[in-house]
Amino acid sequence: MAHLIDNTAGVNAIAYRGETPWHGLGAKMAENEPLESWIVRAGLGWQAKKTPVLFGDDNGIQTLTGKSVIYRDDTRAPLGVVGDGYQIVQPRDVIEFYRDLTERHGFQMETAGAIKEGRTVWALARTGDAMRISGTDVVGGYLLLSTSFDGTAATTGRFTTVRVVCNNTLTAAHNSKPQVSVGHRSKFDMDAAKVKLGVGDTFANFQLEAQRMAEVGVTPQKAIEYFLAVYHNMTSAQIVEAQAQKTTDKTIERLAQHFIAGPGAELASAKGTVWGLLNAVTYDVDHSSRARSNDSRLNSAWFGQGERTKNAARELALALAA
Repeated sequence: MAHLIDNTAGVNAIAYRGETPWHGLGAKMAENEPLESWIVRAGLGWQAKKTPVLFGDDNGIQTLTGKSVIYRDDTRAPLGVVGDGYQIVQPRDVIEFYRDLTERHGFQMETAGAIKEGRTVWALARTGDAMRISGTDVVGGYLLLSTSFDGTAATTGRFTTVRVVCNNTLTAAHNSKPQVSVGHRSKFDMDAAKVKLGVGDTFANFQLEAQRMAEVGVTPQKAIEYFLAVYHNMTSAQIVEAQAQKTTDKTIERLAQHFIAGPGAELASAKGTVWGLLNAVTYDVDHSSRARSNDSRLNSAWFGQGERTKNAARELALALAA
């Protein structure tokens, strides 16, 4: 679905390496292309600039003290109104973050680009880490860096995982796990962020968690209770009442189908296990959720409500496997 993205104008532009990503967006890159090519093909060669907010009436034009508009220097499209102290991380710097990681540490750029007309920019690189859950369920490790120009999100670096059998994504680093989030009142220091992130321990911990989930079985009743808790935030008493009144909805039916017959559901790691429950949710968020566009689905799955749903599902899954 690359026709959904206008790479030449650089508004919503995405580049990717290897197979077409799950969101179906972007232009394919050849293997081992330099970062300079990624900047161009991902549509990130523009700069974000600030200018004072002006307003006026019949009596003239005035400046709104303390506020600036961030805009693109290529299209001159406004991206957001922010405080004067807003520290900008330029689009090309999101790619440059990975230069030493790709040149010295074996990382490979996977995808990069801009969504919401450039208000959010990100890049994702494969770390080279991979794990096998119960022997056959392969999960790869990635490092995601994102920033915004409209004040909606800090500059954030976090590890994420992709389950190979279905391309489900799940944040590997959360809560106490290593991640970096720098608000736009502070300057983003690339080197300090990389030191704080680390690499190996995050995926080792994630593998231990996933393997523990894969070793704990669940009944059909427990599966329905889990989905109701994740998607409707129901307490135990509310779940009992809903089931007594047979008010469980089509969302739960869809999730149950993912759990029973979704991609990877037949693997020993997932069949009838807590790990299978978690992946039913991540598959639903990434692939089955209704959205106005693939652009909106990607934004939700990585940065919005979808990401929050997946993290909540993980917390509940860990509790079940404890």
